[in-house]
Amino acid sequence: MECSLVKIVLDEIAAAPATADLSELDAATAWVRARIVMRGNDKGPVREIRPAGFEEAVREMKELRCLLVSRDFADATGAAQRARAFLP
Repeated sequence: MECSLVKIVLDEIAAAPATADLSELDAATAWVRARIVMRGNDKGPVREIRPAGFEEAVREMKELRCLLVSRDFADATGAAQRARAFLP
């Protein structure tokens, strides 16, 4: 998966949340989460490298999944749009 596919998944969910495929959302969330990488440094402690907005996108995508499961489609549309806005 790549960022453009994650955006497509989120766009599809925003357009039709009632027909959202949760497995696609889970895969997209996992991809974004994997981009938040822990890096070690010989001269210091482990530090996190976070692409701008990815942590916020993951937070919104988790909320989006909860909204879809609870069938709150009006709020799910907004969550999908917010998550997409955080991605580059």
